[in-house]
Amino acid sequence: MQILAMLSMTSDHFGRMFLPQDALWQFIGRLAFPIYTYLLVLGYQRTRDVHRYFGRLLLIGVLAQVPYMLAIRPNHINVLGTLILGLFVLYALDRLKSLPLKILLVSVVTVILEVFPFDYGFYGILLLLIYRYTSGHVMVILHFVLNIVAVFANGPAWILQMASLGTTLLIAYAPALVRWVDGFRIPKWMWRSFYPAHFVILLLIRYLFG
Repeated sequence: MQILAMLSMTSDHFGRMFLPQDALWQFIGRLAFPIYTYLLVLGYQRTRDVHRYFGRLLLIGVLAQVPYMLAIRPNHINVLGTLILGLFVLYALDRLKSLPLKILLVSVVTVILEVFPFDYGFYGILLLLIYRYTSGHVMVILHFVLNIVAVFANGPAWILQMASLGTTLLIAYAPALVRWVDGFRIPKWMWRSFYPAHFVILLLIRYLFG
């Protein structure tokens, strides 16, 4: 899953930077965010120290912010910001006992993601909750509905996001394949450094050959 996430994300950003008229690159790239979101849920469930997990995500996000703004969106907060807030929500939901407080928490974070220019906005937190609390048919249906809502909320460009259902279909209906693929682990340093590093590499390519 890690390798697929890295390749699809690189495809997305390569397409945005060098071939913006060719939708195929971004279509492939739509697989990336759901994979990272799903891996965040797994990471939260498996980590022995959630505070260190927060710290790692924050460091990666800070290192990637300037290259992200130079490469993709000058006035946005990169996707690590969305994932960090998502991790906070998972952590808080497991500790809050009151359902109204849980609803209030999710609502406040959703508003923050929309008011401030976080990558993926409300879509990010809702997809994270779908992966955390549902499975099987329900997961697929809710992700599909979320994609429809996102298209109406964000415009026709989000139709490409329908490709992200491929990740959810894989998680929901081929868990054995997901476990097998997940067995191919890459070095931790490569996984943790890839997000900021790939922006730097793409920027160098654009500078040298653009």
